Amino acid sequence: MFRKFEFVQTVQPSHDSETIVKLADNIEFTLKRETSFHQIKNIKGEFEITKITETYLCYRYSYYYSDIREYEDTSDIKLDKTSNEFSSTRNYSKLTFYITTNIELKEINEEMCAVKYQLLIPSECLQQN
Repeated sequence: MFRKFEFVQTVQPSHDSETIVKLADNIEFTLKRETSFHQIKNIKGEFEITKITETYLCYRYSYYYSDIREYEDTSDIKLDKTSNEFSSTRNYSKLTFYITTNIELKEINEEMCAVKYQLLIPSECLQQN
């Protein structure tokens, strides 16, 4: 029996080598980066990348505090599914991949048993300081 699963994986791509993105035992791909250009290759398993987002740091000057504040911004990236290529807007960004795949579930024919556990926590750990 197959069941649809959705994975979300965030990676910080390497600037000087390829990055392997592994989602499960038989689902992975390699991400090759050249500045803001990316290529997905060495695809193992059957899956679909449904969405890619990039997260990057932005800086804003605060007149009230007279300093520079940093915050994260996120934007969607369009993947060319025929060539498995895309471009990001920033060189130093984190990429989040949203991936959908069908995974075969196997039945377990062995007997299963319930195990009862009791968690003991000392009262000293629960007291507020």
